[in-house]
Amino acid sequence: MAVDGNSIVKIDYNSADLPFSVREFRPTVYKDRDGYNCLLGPDPDAGIFGTGVSIRQAVNDWDRSFSERLQRADPDDEVVQYIRDTRATHKKDVW
Repeated sequence: MAVDGNSIVKIDYNSADLPFSVREFRPTVYKDRDGYNCLLGPDPDAGIFGTGVSIRQAVNDWDRSFSERLQRADPDDEVVQYIRDTRATHKKDVW
């Protein structure tokens, strides 16, 4: 999904207080009207999406959505397949 560059919120993905899923997959966090959104994937409908009035709430909502999506994944779900492929790739395979 194309997000206006001015709306993207820079966060420290290495911060220990972020959920592991956020540190691992680095979803885009962006400001939208009255709150914040967090997205991994092409758009909020097809991707994994979280929202909240604060960055923390959006990230935590995204983490909850992430867990739920993995638990009920359809075999044809491209976003879940990306997550599984990423987790299956060992750093030794890349470097």
